[in-house]
Amino acid sequence: MSRALSRASLPLAALCLLAAAAPAQTLRLVLPAGATRGTTATFRCYGADLEDTLSVIWLREGLEVVELSGQKSDRVTFQVRIPEDAALGVYPFALHTKRGISRVKLLRIGALPSVAEAKDHGTADTAQPIELNSTVDGRILTEDVDWYAFEAEAGQAVRLEAEGVRLGLYDLDLQLEVFGPDGEMVLRADESSIGRADPVAAFRAAVSGTYRVALRDVAYRGSSAGAYRLHVGTFPRPTGLLPAGGKPGETVRATMLGDLSPQEVELTLPTRPGVHEVFPCADGVTVPTPVRVVVDARDNFVEGATPKAPPGAPCAFHGVLEERGEADRFAFAGKKGRRVELRALARALLSPLDPVLTVRDANGKALTSNDDGIGLDGRIRFTPPADGNYFVSVRDHLGRGGADFFYRLEVGAIEGAPTTREAVPGRREEDFGLSVPRGGRNATIVQAAGVDARAGLQLDWSALPPGVVARPAAVPAGGVVPLLLTADADAPLGASLATPALLAAESKPGPAIGHEHPYPTLRVRNNVSYDTRASRALPVAVTEPVPFTVEATAPQVPLVRSGTMKLPVRIHRAESFTGTVTVRALWLPAGVSATTLTLPKGKSEGELTLNANSRATVAPAAVVLSASYASGRVRRAVSSEVFELDVQQPWITAKLPRAKMEQGQGTTFAVELERSRAFEGEVTLELGRVPKGVTYEVPAITAETAELPVALRAAVDARPGRHRSIYARLVITTQQGVIVHSAGSGEIRVDRPLPPDPGGATDKEQP
Repeated sequence: MSRALSRASLPLAALCLLAAAAPAQTLRLVLPAGATRGTTATFRCYGADLEDTLSVIWLREGLEVVELSGQKSDRVTFQVRIPEDAALGVYPFALHTKRGISRVKLLRIGALPSVAEAKDHGTADTAQPIELNSTVDGRILTEDVDWYAFEAEAGQAVRLEAEGVRLGLYDLDLQLEVFGPDGEMVLRADESSIGRADPVAAFRAAVSGTYRVALRDVAYRGSSAGAYRLHVGTFPRPTGLLPAGGKPGETVRATMLGDLSPQEVELTLPTRPGVHEVFPCADGVTVPTPVRVVVDARDNFVEGATPKAPPGAPCAFHGVLEERGEADRFAFAGKKGRRVELRALARALLSPLDPVLTVRDANGKALTSNDDGIGLDGRIRFTPPADGNYFVSVRDHLGRGGADFFYRLEVGAIEGAPTTREAVPGRREEDFGLSVPRGGRNATIVQAAGVDARAGLQLDWSALPPGVVARPAAVPAGGVVPLLLTADADAPLGASLATPALLAAESKPGPAIGHEHPYPTLRVRNNVSYDTRASRALPVAVTEPVPFTVEATAPQVPLVRSGTMKLPVRIHRAESFTGTVTVRALWLPAGVSATTLTLPKGKSEGELTLNANSRATVAPAAVVLSASYASGRVRRAVSSEVFELDVQQPWITAKLPRAKMEQGQGTTFAVELERSRAFEGEVTLELGRVPKGVTYEVPAITAETAELPVALRAAVDARPGRHRSIYARLVITTQQGVIVHSAGSGEIRVDRPLPPDPGGATDKEQP
């Protein structure tokens, strides 16, 4: 099934968003896409605006760049030393340039020897010979078919796996076919549960001889970015483990599922809670790509070995639905009124199972059920009506089953540690990290989850580049915190991975907090994320200076609901800088919006207009402005200082009446005013949406005014009809500033005069 991303298929708004959210430099492709541990490998990066690349920022420790060379606008090369004991798996990296940070790409470090794709192997007769238990790094171009040949003995188990779209470079939909020594097809593989659009296959050689494998895109698409890694060998190829997880640092005995012959392996789990990719090893041979497990503190039970006394939450059950129509059932203890969350994890662990959960009481009565609570995985939030034992069953939505239809059933939630992530409105998740210019400042927006605002904690950052400082900021309700970094004028052009820290009173260490920013590795099908990973630190880079600074005049009065405010902004240009600068608010509280300010050549001052709707969040909020300009094709930014924007309820409210009059007549429009607080200042009122031909006069407003008699007058040609949505614009002028907001919703009705009586009689002459 093809998932090609076509620019023509994107709506115009999405294309505009793509352009607006483009990163500093473009990193499109890295070749090869992986290497073997214990070697020194050279990687070529392709993109745009890479000529000033300074270093590689690794989001995972373990690799060392020994040489960076060949910097050109469209490419850069670096050589990496990979230790013998380097951890297997994905190594995300970005390029640090003098102007910013590129998006992240992935390198894969494997255990099998790497082989480079040769030229001219596009037919079965010219197939490239390879050894079993090796990995081929190649590319699929348009209408390309790559052929490889290997020797196998009769009865030998051979596994094949291709990584294409999983590399995060291009939307390949790979298909592989294997042909025996007689030229007959042995197997064809397209998609797989563990590889999704990438094929995984295995067979036993019927006879000894030369076998050939053909690899292509299923629709004969391809690209210069269509890289792949083809693994061929006798390695184990499980698609899952039973159990699919355990406790942090625990050594477990697990059965590898989905392979030609299931085997038991011993596996030491990671120490950090969460979903992890692990590489089981059987008989000294390691799997080429990982399987997923869940690590947390709950007790784990495998079907067939569950306790006689039903456990209480939190706990986890692991099982496999091997037969069609099979359903597994587990018992757990529930407490009356204490809500329990149940989750069946299958697709999240790359199992083919589509789980359905059903909870029953001790009498077998179904109480609740769920199918797709978390994507295609099931989730139920269940409150037991009484103390006792309850039963939860797991089945496949279509009644399917198989040797690798495994699942992990979690009973009860475990509260995770507090975390942070970047959360800049309008910015894509893959555009993360912060570039700070020498002698300047820049900001991003951080969302802190799991932090109680009532604890009075501050968020700080450590492991910043030399010469860069952060200002600790209080964590408010909602957890949105502007992070402002400042770099010294002589700070070295370096980069680091910053980590958050919570501070309690008197800057003492607070509770532990981590960083976990999810980002898509590739977008397909109209910009849908194909796969997501997480950065566990914030990349921060020092860059060359920006030729201006920006400052905002902090408001001395609040912005009130249904109100508006002018925010003066000024940039200070270097003498030689004449470029256009765009200023916008990096983040605003809910219900508040702002205009964008453009300052072209010769202009250094302007105003942003802030607007609060009638439901804007009422609370002080920390706000920061971002000012950016184009340095060639690269957009660079600096920030203002953080200032406080106080959103309040209106100081004075107005209730507008309904009034009616005839053309050529007048009436009184009695507006009721109420002050919600005492204040010193002048108040004026204007009416909005007044119909054409109607004029009004507003008396002076004093502190005692409760009813304001606004005089209306309709011209003889005033527009007739019922004119709804009349509103009042209230302006409060104080020594600190001006507060403007709209209030009320009234009606002015203008009627045409009644026509004269045909007989000419007056009212007095009527009988």
